Amino acid sequence: MRNLRILLLLCWSLRLAGTANADDLVWPQIPYCPQDNMNYTHGDTFQAKLDALLSSLSAAAASSGFATNTTGGGAVTPDQVFGLAQCRGDITLSDCRACLNNTAREMAGGGACQGRKNAMLVHEGSLLRYSNASFFGAPDTGDPIFSVGNVQNDVSTQPEKFASRLSTLMGNLTWKAAYGSPRKFAVGEVYHAAFVTIYGMA
Repeated sequence: MRNLRILLLLCWSLRLAGTANADDLVWPQIPYCPQDNMNYTHGDTFQAKLDALLSSLSAAAASSGFATNTTGGGAVTPDQVFGLAQCRGDITLSDCRACLNNTAREMAGGGACQGRKNAMLVHEGSLLRYSNASFFGAPDTGDPIFSVGNVQNDVSTQPEKFASRLSTLMGNLTWKAAYGSPRKFAVGEVYHAAFVTIYGMA
């Protein structure tokens, strides 16, 4: 009887297959470009600050796996830019740097969110987000939500028990990722039934 592996992913990562490597990081990008945000003009002050921010975030996160930064001075100004960069905790720092550099180039070059003052770009190994408004420390309970189902997984024959154990697992992982990891990353597993283990990542 084969071991049933059920993989449930939280936040922005789309799959987990052991330890990631550079070949795993070539997945298509997933952009998030809110429709109600403002645009900037090519060559203006905001773009100059955005370019500086993207470069600094890639360098900072490549040494630690997670970084936030702000360009535009201490006082809130119309051209201030806030940014966040994160890599999955199971990739090397060199792969983290490569993934973030590629993502930063795509954002700086326009890409799917061209000209937007608020955007996020997700790859398999990294996430890069910026905005003209601070989002640091603020709960983000709305969009974006990315969900991908694995059609090869069997459906649980004990859905209530599964849901209870899943809830406990993901509750523990979200706490560990938020408060117990400098890289804001956690993985874990919980026994569900004979030959069935639930795996999670936050």
